This record gives sequence, structure tokens and C-alpha cells, in this order.
Amino acid sequence: MSAFAATFDAFMVMKSSTRIIGSLLMTAATATAAIGPSANLVIANKAISPDGFSRSAVLAGASSNSLQFPGPLITGKKGDTFQLNVIDHLTDKTMLTSTSIHWHGLFQEKSSWADGPVGVTQCPIAPGHSFLYKFSVPDQAGTYWYHSHYSTQYCDGLRGALVVYDPADPHRSLYEVDNESTVITLSDWYHFPAPAATGVPMPNSTLINGLGRAPNGTSALTVINVKPNTRYRFRLVSLSCDPNFVFSIDGHNMTIIEVDGQSTKPLTVDSIQIYAGQRYSFVLNTFKADQSLGNYWIRALPNLGATSKGFDGGVNSAILRYVGAKAVDPTTTSVLKNPLLETNLHPLTNPQAPGHNKPADKKLNLDITFSNGTFKVNNATFSPPKVPVLLQILSHKYTPQQLLPKGSVYPLEPNQVVEITLPGGSTGSPHPIHLHGHAFSVIRSANSTVYNYDNPVRRDVVNIGTDINDRVTIRFKTDNAGPWILHCHIDWHLEAGMGCTLPNLRRIAASNLLIALKILWFQMKTFLGSVLLSASIAAAAIGPSANIFVANKFITPDGFNRSAVLAGASEDSIQFPGPLITGNKGDTFQLNVIDNLTNTSMLTSTSIHWHGLFQNKSSWADGPVGVTQCPITPGNSFLYEFDVPNQAGTFWYHSHYQTQYCDGLRGAFVVYDPSDPHKALYDVDDESTVITLADWYHTPAPSAGSVPKSSATLINGLGRTAGGTSELAVINVKPDTRYRFRLVSISCDPNFNFTIDGHNMTIIEVDGQNTEPLVVDFIQIFAGQRYSFILQTFKAADSLGNYWIRSLANIGPQGFNGGVNSAILRYVGADEVDPTTTASPSVIPLVETNLHPLENPQAPGYNRTADIQLSLPVSFSNGSFKVNGTSFMPPKVPVLLQILSHQYTPQELMPEGSVYLLEPNKVVEITMPGASTSAGNPHPIHLHGHSFSVVRSAGNSSYNYDNPVRRDVVSMGSSASDLVTIRFETDNSGPWIMHCHIDWHLEAGLAVVMAENFDGIQSNPSPPPAWDQLCPTFDALPPQTF
Repeated sequence: MSAFAATFDAFMVMKSSTRIIGSLLMTAATATAAIGPSANLVIANKAISPDGFSRSAVLAGASSNSLQFPGPLITGKKGDTFQLNVIDHLTDKTMLTSTSIHWHGLFQEKSSWADGPVGVTQCPIAPGHSFLYKFSVPDQAGTYWYHSHYSTQYCDGLRGALVVYDPADPHRSLYEVDNESTVITLSDWYHFPAPAATGVPMPNSTLINGLGRAPNGTSALTVINVKPNTRYRFRLVSLSCDPNFVFSIDGHNMTIIEVDGQSTKPLTVDSIQIYAGQRYSFVLNTFKADQSLGNYWIRALPNLGATSKGFDGGVNSAILRYVGAKAVDPTTTSVLKNPLLETNLHPLTNPQAPGHNKPADKKLNLDITFSNGTFKVNNATFSPPKVPVLLQILSHKYTPQQLLPKGSVYPLEPNQVVEITLPGGSTGSPHPIHLHGHAFSVIRSANSTVYNYDNPVRRDVVNIGTDINDRVTIRFKTDNAGPWILHCHIDWHLEAGMGCTLPNLRRIAASNLLIALKILWFQMKTFLGSVLLSASIAAAAIGPSANIFVANKFITPDGFNRSAVLAGASEDSIQFPGPLITGNKGDTFQLNVIDNLTNTSMLTSTSIHWHGLFQNKSSWADGPVGVTQCPITPGNSFLYEFDVPNQAGTFWYHSHYQTQYCDGLRGAFVVYDPSDPHKALYDVDDESTVITLADWYHTPAPSAGSVPKSSATLINGLGRTAGGTSELAVINVKPDTRYRFRLVSISCDPNFNFTIDGHNMTIIEVDGQNTEPLVVDFIQIFAGQRYSFILQTFKAADSLGNYWIRSLANIGPQGFNGGVNSAILRYVGADEVDPTTTASPSVIPLVETNLHPLENPQAPGYNRTADIQLSLPVSFSNGSFKVNGTSFMPPKVPVLLQILSHQYTPQELMPEGSVYLLEPNKVVEITMPGASTSAGNPHPIHLHGHSFSVVRSAGNSSYNYDNPVRRDVVSMGSSASDLVTIRFETDNSGPWIMHCHIDWHLEAGLAVVMAENFDGIQSNPSPPPAWDQLCPTFDALPPQTF
């Protein structure tokens, strides 16, 4: 939990200053702070002037407010799993608006789908969408970088450094400093968008760490500050789109210890010629205090471009400044006598080339030619196929010989030594050639005729030389399954066709087949946008891995137009209710919530609760603000990742931040059970059989008053106000068919009396719990509750017309005149008209005590006395609810963070008086007196993290320990004599909120927190690093006022 320790220590010193402290921390860190290994990477357009010339660029940032060039440094440690969520907010159509990211130098073992090159391993990420790149680095450490791998987009700015630190670095004794301040990036910069460039354009300037000067310019230069008599490990990264650079630091030698992520034997040089995509770590030993401690030019001379002639006026330069030196330009000169020669570089460990000096198993000669504006490799120009090579392979629709692009795919067998020869001297040379998925041994370098199999340098980008006699030769072993592109890293040359693909067909990991196919299919849907896909996208379910965009949009679900807070699989598909989320029992859900909210008449931060899912060992993903998290802030996102190993049924999701879900952020969630014990009872159970009931308000929640009345009832997102004529939801059915309908109350307040004219309903599930079948004709459903019922449609010989579906709210619009509180059940072939059916008096209404679990029916502890007994009387005064005399106020520091900080004893947890400590493996019995002292009854009470047995229901005085219904929302009742009693076992450690599900009542304080198994919470798996950042990011924002 070290990631939030500093923030928490500061909070403990000044508890009343949380927002101020968070703001200071964020302001100090935002400009230069590294991110990772779990982070958002927002891609958007912004005008910048890094060399004095202002232009719009394609930039990356940890949020939309922190876009920068280069992109933020991404860091992690050897052995980490990286989760990098790329969010595409691009809008400037003078440049590409879709994108992809390649993590240059990382092998992507068993995750080739995350490698990034468009047409090879993925389709682009479309604007308004995001994509989570998740990969591990079990055996890699060193200096890497990331960049767009879509056409020439990275030339417009989408590029940055990536460092994987090694706590056991074999060179650790050679340096004292190695951090964010010692990363040096070199890049070319253009004053025009890449799509407007013709041929191979010349760069206008050189940027070092994102700053530089155009000819005759006076813009700021990068300054790297150093202390005397200190050994610095500098990490030099070429982010170049084209030129190579001769890099030097006046008066200082550099001892190279790493090349392209590979540790090398130390080699001292005074200049490094570095090609596009290459990286070097070098140790610089600064002068002692008694030597000249002034300013020294850092030089990066490009081989081409507007500034390729020298350094006049500070072009191609930065400044190395000793602490205490004056802030002036250096006056030093450059004298170079000991340049880097590639053949002098040798690996630190395992130096031999694959196969040593034996003949390679596979030899390839890749001749490069140029004609008519295109490059060819062995007479084939590489053009990225619309169907990525990886998807072609995983589809099993292509033989190796059929893979596209034709002539550019070279299939390789596994566990073979491959030797590739790359003749030099072609047009546009020297070409820096990069192979994805591998490092290779350079057994023959440019400008050399010697073959070295004993200790050749290992790297992933090699210069193939300018001389026609150059025969650069590399070797690697096919021990990493994937379709790996090999290409020139001059981006203009790759765009012109200088590339090919080397797929290892037989070993592409079967374990990744399903996830890769899902990912690639999603990308093709969002990017290609075919007619078929567009037609189905509005109704399509999403999950178990999906983006959920949360944004504002005007909608008219009941005929009244208002802005709402909505969710969608993309920013273009936000809807009410939010998209149905589905998965299967046993799935892992990865739901990435992206906050694009802008309408300040409503809340702009957010959170999501996955109602009914227990979040075993993942309480950090439960969602309630102040209990398990701080809100997600606008322009940011958060990945909720959790398992459902033992749950199936009908659930839902909604904002759990104040009353935000009343403004629209709510939707259904279904976990299917392939072994459902009720499967023999129904024929149809799919997206079309989910029915949501919602109240709808014409006023934004923050200005609606304490407990407003709803303006309309919506069924599946549609309804009518009194006197209205807006469209109603239609549910189509076939005759003589058994449908499993999943009824979900996504209500903010009212309970509903639900019926379908002329039809009975057989309940088989309650709140995610299978029940013995119970036939009813009327269901009273409270906010947050769910029921699955089977509806047997009439036979073809019966009346197959239209039937009213009725949902009468206890508050708000009353009756059914004109179709209010209604939807339509329509048999196939019936006329498209409103029904004329009438409601019959209920004969067999649902009575809660008639519901019994299908399996393991007894209440926890059966009829013995519970281990822990709690009474939670509810009272109301002065606009606030109180439970046992205390009104719940979400604390600024979430309860879970308090516990994980180890700064609080159980008795000190906040909010004071609202936290109840529960020991593990105990039977808990909670009694909730009814309406004697509380207002606004009946209150639907929901407990997070559990289902419970209702041993005494509202309207009943008997106690049932034998087979009481199990659920997660129960009505407390409306009678003064009601004494609703529930039981559950403390077998799920976490801080679980228990609250009224009338959202206005929760906002007014009707809640408590059950801190279950305090020690167990601390021993649960740690939340992800992104969770640690939620609070400081939120605290840095000014509070919203309405």
C-alpha cells in the first residue's frame, strides 16, 4: 500500500486539509510525474510550440488536462503486469483521429494482441473509444519507449519513453542516480501535420526532452541539472521519426551499460550515433567540486533536416547545468575522439549468438528496393491488411500461404534459429530496422565484414548501412509466438511499404485465443463500422470486458427533453438505460469506466456499483464513494476488475456517488449460468427478455430538492407523461413459448406494482438467488430488487394480440390513462397499436414469505441464537435520517483506505457512529423496526457484499429459519408493528455499506457501514495502483456547488 502512504501520512497530520494537500501534491507532480504500471493514457489534440512554432499535435497524457510532448514517462519494475488504458479523444481531422500504441522493445510474450501495429496485431482504436493494453514483463528490464503504430501518426507527436527498472540490476554499483530526471529523449519535429507531408519531409528542428529551437529561434532549451562528483545513469531514447543523431555532451565521456533493453559490458565513448528507435543507457561521472562546474552543451546533430548543419544559436542542443552554475547558455566546444562503434558492444551475460557458429535453421535474405515512391522487400510492398494478420491466424480461415498482405508474410517454425541478411545501400539509407517480439544478435554490423558469433551485441533496432557492400546480419530464436512485424523505423519509409511480417504460426498461444479474438473483433466493430454492425450496436450487450463511457447527452425518453448522465460502450452510443452487461458464471469482469462528463448542472465525477455482486477479495471495486473509493474525475477512467466464481443471476449497475444515478447512470447486468438448474423451464433467455423499471425526473438531481416526485415511469427506457404521446417500449413474443424475463428495478425511489394483462408469471430467481418456482400475477418490486419469472405465451389458437405491461409507482404519476406507467407485450403478427386489454384484480399476488430458496434453504445458524445481534432503528428529523441516532455522511477518506492505511484502530474508523465492526465467520442478525419513527417508508434496505436470509418479512410476525427467501434488498415495511429481520454470515471481508436504496434517503443519511473482518480486509489482495490515485486526483479538484 506504499503508493498511497505519503498521501495518507499527510492527511493524518492535517485531517481538515485533505483537498489542499491533494491539490499541492498534484500540482507539483502533474507536469513531470511518471505513470504506470497501471495508468490511463489519454490521446488528444492540443496546440504546442516546443521550438517556438505553434501547431496542433497528437499528444498523450495521464488525463486530458495533462497532455504533453513527449508523452508521460511510463515506468514499472521487472516482473510487473502493465495495464495501460489508451483513451482516444482525438478530434483534429487534419491528422489521424484513430490510433494505436506499440510498446517498443517489450516482447509481448503470450500477449501479441497487445503489440500495437495496425494491420498486424490490431485494428485502430476509434475516436471516442478506448482500449486496455495488458501485458507482463517477467524477464525484461531496461529502456524502452512507446508510440503510435498507425500510419505516420507518431510523427505528429504521439511518442514517449518507457522504463522497466530492475531491482537486481547487475550494473547497480556503477551509478547513484537513475530516475525520471535522467531520461533523455531525442526527436525530430515538423511544422505541418504528417498526412499533409509529401514523400519524405525534412524536419524543422530537433527536440531534446521536448524542447528545441528552429533556425534563428530563441525558444527555451531543456536543462538537465546535475550535482558534482555523482554518477548518473542516463537513459537516451531516440523517439525519431526519421533522422539519426550524433549525441555528445561537451567535456564528458559516457560509459554505455545497456543497449535496447540489453545489459552490456561497460564501454566508454564520447559520442553515440543513435538511430530511430534505439536506446542506450550510459553512466556519466560528473566533475568533482574543485573542477569547472558550469554549463555544458548537450548536442544531438541530425543527419538531415533544417538544422543538420550544426549548432548555431542553440539548435540541436540542450544544457547540462551543474548545481550553482549561472542560468546562461554554455560557451563550451565539442571535441570528439572516441565515437561508439557497434562492434565494440558486447552482452553482459549469455554472449553467444543463437546457434553460435552453427548454420542457422532458417535463412532469409531481405533485399530492399525503391521505385515509384514505394519501397519493396523482396519485391513486395507492405500494405497493412484490413483484417490484421493475428486475426487471420486466429480465425483458422487462412492457410499460412494465404496470409495477407501477399508476399509480405514469412511464416516461421517454432524453436528455430533464424538468420536474416539485410543488404545495405538502398535509397533513403541508412535504414534502422526494427523487429517486434524479439531482441536479436547482430553478427555482422554495418561498415564491417566480420561475423561475430561469440559475443555480438543484442538489440532490437539495427542500422543496415549506407554502403552497397554492407551485409548486416542478425540472428534470433523463434521462441515467442506471434505475428511480428520487421520494418524500417523511419516512419515515412514504413508508410511507403518497407516492412514484412514474421509469424510463428504453430505456437501462437492457444491460451490467448479467446481474449485475442474478442479484442480484435471489438476493434473491427468500432473502427470499420460496417452496416451490419452499426445496425446492431445500440441493442448489443457488452462484457465481460468492456469500456463504459459516461457522458452527458440530451434525451427525451418520455417526451420531455433534458440532459442526462448516460453510459455507453462508446461515446457515440451512450443510452438510457446503460448497455446491458453480460457474462457467464466464473468469468472475470474488466469494466473500464471512462468519465467524459462536462455538464456542471449535474455531478461530473462518478463511480459505479455492481449491485448484487459480492466482490469477494475485491472490495475496492464495489463502488460506493466514501466507503470503498473516491470518485473518478472528469477526463479520467478507472478499471473495475472482479471475478464472479460462484454467482449467477440478475443484477444491475449504477452510480454510487450522491444522487447521480437519478440523472440516468443505471443499467442491467446479467450473469448467465450454463448449468442453470431452472434451464428446463424456459426456451428464451437473452437481451430481449430483460425488463427495466425506472423513475424519471425532468429536473437534474442536484437541484431537484430533498425527495422529489418522479415525472414518469420508464420501462426499458421509454414512457409517457400524463397527456403525452411518446413511444412506449414493445416486447415482442412468439406464441407457445416459455420466456425467462428478468425484471430489474433501477428505481431511484418508487416501488412498482408490476403486472402483464392476462398472463401469470412463475418466479424462479430473486436478487441473484434461485428460488422454488412460484406462480403469481402481481409483483411489488422495490428499488434495487430483481426477479426472474417465466412467462408462458398463449398458443397460436388463442388471442395473439397486444397486452398492457403495467408498472404502477407508489409515488409519481398514477393510473394508466394514455399509456402512462406502461409498455406493450406484442405477439408476433399482431397489429402495431396500443392494447385495449384491461387489468384484472390480482388473485395470486407475490407475498415475500412464499418465496423459498431452491438450494440450502436454511438461514445461517438455523434456529440458534445469532453470534452478533444488531438493531437498526431509523428516525428522521430536520431533513436527515439517522440510524441509531447517527446520520451517515460519506467520509473524505474512504473507509477502505482508512483500514488499509494501518493508521486507524477499528474503533477510530469514520464516519463516527456509522461503522459497525463485525468479526469473521459469525452469524449476524439485524433487526430493522418499521414505520414507527421514520419517514418515507417503506424503505428498501440493501446490504453490499452479501445476500441475506429474510427470517421475518414486512407485514408478517412469524420467524422462518427453515427456508426464508435470500436476497440483497428487503422492504422494511410501512407498519409500526413491522420488525424485519435478516441473517447473514461474515464470510466476505470488506467494508460493506448497508443503506436505503431510495437514493434521496441515502443522500439524507440513511446508511451504516459493516466493517467485516478488519484484519481480513488488510490481508486481502491490494487494490490496483490506479485506485491509489483516485483520492489525490479528486481532492485536487475544486468542490462542485449547485
